[in-house]
Amino acid sequence: MLNYNSGNGGWLSACFLSNTEISNYSGHYAGDGIQVHYVFNTHQIQYSLHYGTSGCWGGNGADQPVKNNAAAVGNNLASCTAVIHYNSGYGGAQDKFSAGTNGNLNSTLKNENASQSLIC
Repeated sequence: MLNYNSGNGGWLSACFLSNTEISNYSGHYAGDGIQVHYVFNTHQIQYSLHYGTSGCWGGNGADQPVKNNAAAVGNNLASCTAVIHYNSGYGGAQDKFSAGTNGNLNSTLKNENASQSLIC
């Protein structure tokens, strides 16, 4: 799960929830004229950066593109490490978050995130 805001304010911002690898946060063509776009939302279940509870309560960042707009990560996957990448296609600098951990993206990746992979 990615948060639009960082720090303790992260859990008060819009979030993006995913439990799979995404090679490009810009989205992709799904066929039959369907274009998938990844945006921050205020109505997704998440692991709170501060309190460890579910819900994405804040509206700050809602409907903003996920690509190059994330500031924090909360990984509530049971056994996989979430890896956030600077470039699309899982390239460039990266920041890793073990299962059950959360925190701010490092200074290189804050608002410069383009893809995510999992190490399981």
